[in-house]
Amino acid sequence: HGPLAVLGRRYSLELPPNQNPRTLALATRLQAGAPDTASYARAVLDYFVQKGFEYTLTPPKLTGNAVDEFLFSTRRGFCGHYASAFATLMRAGGVPARVVTGYLGGEWNPVGRYFLVRQSDAHAWVEIWVGGRGWVRVDPTGVVAPERLRRGLFDLLPDAASFATRLARDNAWLAELVQTWDALNTAWRQRVLQFGQDSQLALLEHLGFVVHLVPVVAVLTHEPGLDDAVAAHHLSRAGLALGSQAN
Repeated sequence: HGPLAVLGRRYSLELPPNQNPRTLALATRLQAGAPDTASYARAVLDYFVQKGFEYTLTPPKLTGNAVDEFLFSTRRGFCGHYASAFATLMRAGGVPARVVTGYLGGEWNPVGRYFLVRQSDAHAWVEIWVGGRGWVRVDPTGVVAPERLRRGLFDLLPDAASFATRLARDNAWLAELVQTWDALNTAWRQRVLQFGQDSQLALLEHLGFVVHLVPVVAVLTHEPGLDDAVAAHHLSRAGLALGSQAN
């Protein structure tokens, strides 16, 4: 990997001005004992481990210098808190960093043969720029709550699930019933509600029919006040051609 572009580096090092002074001081201290980027990242992760941080979906509300409050006061949060704090410390130490959001995990539905990804599977992590390697993924949540990465959120925090979800997870037959119902809903949505032209053509071709699309030409009768240019524009958007008919 070549060097990070100047604008990309500048953007990935930006921090809000005059905020989180304790975090900036912490970055200076941790970086002083780190000979390279990887060592500095490790030192920040060790800080999370050594200072008794806790994973929770109901953290205290943060105000003002939010990262300072999280790192030195509340020390309780979920993936977004850890990703934000880690990225701030990286940038404060001169390491380009960016927060990445997506999903972690999911549930395999054996009936419909697909993965069901819920909003509860949402996750945030960080990518840091390492010379010679490019963007490298680092998930600070993993050092605080490693089970969050290996198992689902509801396995780690069962009380976060609704009563109905806990009931379905604790009863195999009910879980199978829920999966069957979801598979039926998915099939209905895909094969009926979303059964458009592309799906129809795919089905016909699967059944062995050869499908040819024939262009359609529309014949438009001139009427008083009708603008041919306007009519042609609307027809062209619909994939039709403008013709004329003598009066």
